[in-house]
Amino acid sequence: PEGADPVQRAVQGSTNENETAWELDEQVTFVDGFVERNHLSASETASGRTLSGSHAGRDESVTFELRTDLDETMFSGYVENDQQQRIEFAVEKLADGSALVDFVATEPGLRVEGHLEIDPSGCGNGTLTITENDTTVTIEVSFCDGDLENDEAILAGN
Repeated sequence: PEGADPVQRAVQGSTNENETAWELDEQVTFVDGFVERNHLSASETASGRTLSGSHAGRDESVTFELRTDLDETMFSGYVENDQQQRIEFAVEKLADGSALVDFVATEPGLRVEGHLEIDPSGCGNGTLTITENDTTVTIEVSFCDGDLENDEAILAGN
């Protein structure tokens, strides 16, 4: 679109003395004067690592945060935008190689919650609870690694 050509880009960053935290900022200025802003920050503490960021663009804004413990058995985070859409998730890797996955995805009038138990082979089962306005439906699902590659149905009973 007219005016959407970038004419200037500025990037700056910083880190702390022991390099356990850093930040990076970018600004892109366009012909029409609009300034797009991007930000990333990361840190490592005794309890884990965090990466977060934001993007403020012409047509949208997005923020996110990702967290993990130091031994990388727990992973969680969220991503959201300015359209009131948000996804939160948590993944726990168990000692036997299996994993538990929980997530909630929301947007105005719609909420999807999921709980999945995945065995080491990539197969698993769980539930999806979908609420649209005042109606809620819970679906039991089962799947195996590769099921989605062929667009096969994963709903139990299909």
